[in-house]
Amino acid sequence: MVLLIKSIRFLAANVFVLSVLTCVVYGIPYFLFQDPRIPLVIQVAVLAALGGGIIALASVILEQQIRKPKSEPLPSRGTGGEVMVVNSSQIPGREIVETLGLVKGHIIWAIWIGKDVAALLRLVAGGELYEYSEMMGKARDQALQRMIEEAQKLGADAVINVFFTTSVVISSAAEFLAYGTAVKTKAITSTQP
Repeated sequence: MVLLIKSIRFLAANVFVLSVLTCVVYGIPYFLFQDPRIPLVIQVAVLAALGGGIIALASVILEQQIRKPKSEPLPSRGTGGEVMVVNSSQIPGREIVETLGLVKGHIIWAIWIGKDVAALLRLVAGGELYEYSEMMGKARDQALQRMIEEAQKLGADAVINVFFTTSVVISSAAEFLAYGTAVKTKAITSTQP
């Protein structure tokens, strides 16, 4: 059901964007020459923009009613499970034997303009901006994975003191950086009598 709503919103957002562009392209000459008749192209484009906007807004409100927010835990291991990632300076049960240096993963992620329009329409309805949440989640995961890959190249089995930072590069695009210290560890052996 959510996929159908997203598809409808995608089409409506496209109609809205294309109609607004058509109004601008055909409207500028119309206003420059002050023609008393409004061209049929502009009339159709205005109606399509209104219709597309209303349908996109309705789909956002409907999706808001059905969709429940889901929280995903931050991965603590790489896809292969070879590199442990922690945001502390120690790993319980392990001893740091070698510090390999700073590792980082960096990405700038943008969303398509149709999703941007849908997110702006969602501002009217209120609630979570799923489009931006999804964008930031994908950017975080990709930056984390790139950091893990850099640590693996150094031969690390863990990354400690992991931090994330974000910044806005341009509208609808965010920079995400994950960084930490790559280390080699060994299991702490118990010496109880």
